[in-house]
Amino acid sequence: MKAGIRSVSSALAAGLLRVHESCTGLLDEIPGYSWDPAASAKGEDRPIKTADHSVDALRYVLHSTAHEWRYLLPGSNQRGAEPFGQGLT
Repeated sequence: MKAGIRSVSSALAAGLLRVHESCTGLLDEIPGYSWDPAASAKGEDRPIKTADHSVDALRYVLHSTAHEWRYLLPGSNQRGAEPFGQGLT
């Protein structure tokens, strides 16, 4: 889960991910997606699991396709797949 959260954070920070205003469910959930303070007190990183279906879907999609876009991150030395649509004949 933490790796997926890092993927979303990285894509957002690099400007590789934009959320359209019509994605109201996702936009409503993002501000509430935070770390559970009880888990943090125990030294654990665990998000609060309420009203998070859209955020979880975003995390899953981004993390499972990271091999397609991670090379676009600034400072990345990873070679990934070509950008979508390029290299197709």
